[in-house]
Amino acid sequence: MSIRHRCRGRAVLLAAIIFDSLIAAGAASAGELVDALARRPGTEIFDGLLKQSNLEAKLTAAPYTLFVPVDSAFKALPPTALASLSGPDNAVRLQRFVLFHALRKSLDEEQMAGNEMKVETLAGGSIKIDADDGEILVEHAGLVGKEMRLHDGVVHFIDRVLIPR
Repeated sequence: MSIRHRCRGRAVLLAAIIFDSLIAAGAASAGELVDALARRPGTEIFDGLLKQSNLEAKLTAAPYTLFVPVDSAFKALPPTALASLSGPDNAVRLQRFVLFHALRKSLDEEQMAGNEMKVETLAGGSIKIDADDGEILVEHAGLVGKEMRLHDGVVHFIDRVLIPR
């Protein structure tokens, strides 16, 4: 076997390894928003509702904004509120609830700061964002902690549950 042939074989092998790495990296970043939420402590209730709604795949394709109520926000609700989202008879209600917390665009704190706006949710209704007084409010929910900027969107953590209208 000539030196030229061995070098070409190594180049092909190296190109295949690089290609496989790029494919694996792309697969890992798909659904980053949903994966990051699953790893975030204090959001287990919303994460469970998202999984139960079977909408995880829907939130992986485009840039999205997700307003995630922290667990303490759910605990402030009457116990019947969560029960009304569970079970096969309430699947449509659960999906609407989850999608009411999502926007089909990436909207970070910098873009919201100093503005008052209405934005359309994936559920079809709109929510008001009021950030013209310094504090950012989504409906009447305040932001909690730092936003998560990800490849496929932004996650904001809020201190109240948004109720679809």
